[in-house]
Amino acid sequence: MSPLCPRSWHFLALYCLVVSTAYAQSHESGDVDHIVRALEDQGAEFKFDKNGRPLAVSLSKDAGHAAGKLRAMIGSLASLPTLEHVSLRQVRVEVASEEIGALSQLPRLRDLDLSETEAGAAVMEQLPKLRQLRELNLSDNLSMTDEIVGKYIPRLQGLERLDLSGTMVTGESYAQIGKLQKLRQLSLARRRSHEPLGTPHYDSLGPLPALESLDVRGNAHMEPLRMFRHLKGLRDLKLEPSRASATELEELFELKKDIPNLRVAAHSLYLSRIEVDEEGFVVSVTNPIPVTLLGKLNALDELPRLRRAMRVDFDVSIAELTQLKELGLRMREGEVAPLEKWNKLERLSQLESLTLQGIVVTEEHAALFEQLESLSTLDLFRAQVAPEVVERIMRKHPGLKVIAPFQNRQ
Repeated sequence: MSPLCPRSWHFLALYCLVVSTAYAQSHESGDVDHIVRALEDQGAEFKFDKNGRPLAVSLSKDAGHAAGKLRAMIGSLASLPTLEHVSLRQVRVEVASEEIGALSQLPRLRDLDLSETEAGAAVMEQLPKLRQLRELNLSDNLSMTDEIVGKYIPRLQGLERLDLSGTMVTGESYAQIGKLQKLRQLSLARRRSHEPLGTPHYDSLGPLPALESLDVRGNAHMEPLRMFRHLKGLRDLKLEPSRASATELEELFELKKDIPNLRVAAHSLYLSRIEVDEEGFVVSVTNPIPVTLLGKLNALDELPRLRRAMRVDFDVSIAELTQLKELGLRMREGEVAPLEKWNKLERLSQLESLTLQGIVVTEEHAALFEQLESLSTLDLFRAQVAPEVVERIMRKHPGLKVIAPFQNRQ
């Protein structure tokens, strides 16, 4: 047998390399398929790329009632190198804290969902190992306190999105959150803590130079908006306060001046004066404020989308909020609204529900309802209106639901 020439040796070596690489990839692919199938048998859900490689996984909340089984399941995720998104929502991760740390072996991991897991210090201590992590969801964890957030969150310097909604964090944590230099999105919505209004910690949220989106919806009171003025990169502020005083609305207008490109989303405002006790806690909500401020809302990008304004004193500026679907107006008992101003409410072409309190509704005032083509419910229970006026309204609007102290008819 004649010896191989140098060129033949070159091709043989290349062939062996290709074969060995293909075998290794096939073996690795077989391991991945085996792990995926095993996890799917335990209720895990996967999403795959176009080549069939796993990109995202969500473990079932019923996964691994036994601690050892759960640790094995989470630990096996570290052998799926193409994973980018891991959801452990409602999973008892505290018994598998070391396995959480092993996810650092996933080079593409960007998003980790630990919502509703009651993750505590043992799990949080592992997260700094995940240097590739960019998005972290810790929402609805009552175990997430100022102490834990303050100790571990500043160590996650790669984070771009952080969700702390529904947790126990207070203003004590803001200074530590403010150390995340790359953070672009932050949610502090629905916080379970009930700290006093005007707490000094609010001003410490920052500098957060990369922050673009902030969600503070669903909290017990409207945040002191002065705390956001130094967030010059902020572009999206989500508000949905249960109460908003005149002072707080003025702060909103000032904030818009400080950050001209800011978009504000507030689809529901309950406009009233807030009364607080000596410690700053809300104790009562009384005496609705005049709505002259409402005319300013059109100066904000998103507030013209306001859908609901209840228990507000009648003012012609309310007619500027043309997107309103639900409106509650009041005047002093027995007061008559000037027809010239009253008729401007015909601009509320999308209004579906109107509640009147204390206002005298004459036949001339009732003519307005013919112009409100979308109106489906008219509540006159606390208005000053004669029975014959109600009867005329119902005859002219047979499809209108009218609620009156002496009549309630569809």
